[in-house]
Amino acid sequence: LGAAYRTPLAAVMFVAETTGRAEFVIPALIATAISQALMGDRSVSVGQRGERQGQLERRLDEPASFVMIELEPLKPETTLLEVIDKYGDRPISPAIAVCGDEYVGLLVLHDVAMNILEHGPEACAGDSMREFPAVKETSPALEAALLMNEHDTAAVAVVNEKNIPVGIVSAMSLAGLNSSAIEAATHKGD
Repeated sequence: LGAAYRTPLAAVMFVAETTGRAEFVIPALIATAISQALMGDRSVSVGQRGERQGQLERRLDEPASFVMIELEPLKPETTLLEVIDKYGDRPISPAIAVCGDEYVGLLVLHDVAMNILEHGPEACAGDSMREFPAVKETSPALEAALLMNEHDTAAVAVVNEKNIPVGIVSAMSLAGLNSSAIEAATHKGD
């Protein structure tokens, strides 16, 4: 009972109370005490965690590729009107990576209207993008969160080993939320 698992004492007591049979409680408590003394902080199980973590803490430990939104990058010559046609209704992400031969920046969708007014209808993604750093797809998602905080943005591009964008990490994707889940929750009472 004790060597491979950390005995959940609450579960032992629950079973004892619900079944009305307490004869295994004392041996379980003794096995737990011995296993805790012998094992210390280690566990035989690879998946055993030393402490509980919330969903966000677990997601921040995952690679950026696990929490990213897969999104095809824009070419620098893509016009902002084309961006509006494609993403204007329901954007999947608050920003889209801009890529020539490799990652060059991030087009923040919030800036699109202002850039069209400023540069006219011919404005391109390359003219309107922001030069934010990207995070590697194998880096922990925490690195993406730190970059978003440092640059005061809601999204960061994720690049592969060739510096080609493969997706976007946003505040929503870090939290495990997507636009369809939010929309479903919003229209639940309709």
